[in-house]
Amino acid sequence: MCFLAAAAWHDALVEHGVRGYSLESALDDFRLAALYCLFIPVKGLYLAGPTAGTRTARLLDAMAERFDASALEVDAGRLLD
Repeated sequence: MCFLAAAAWHDALVEHGVRGYSLESALDDFRLAALYCLFIPVKGLYLAGPTAGTRTARLLDAMAERFDASALEVDAGRLLD
C-alpha cells in the first residue's frame, strides 16, 4: 500500500521532467527515509530530557511504534545489508 504512494510520487517526478531516477532508486530512498524516521523519537527524547512529562513520553512512544511499523512494512532493513 505505501509503495503506491512512492510510485505515484515517482510518476509525478517523471511527468515533471526528472530523468535518470528509477522507480527502484525512489523506493530505496523511501526506505531510507523510513530508517531516518526511526531516529526522530530518539532525538525527541534527548531534547525533552529526563524530566519529560507523561504526555511527551506517550507521544514519543507512539511515534516510535509507528515509525518502526513503517520501516518493517517497507523492508527498510534491506538497505543495511
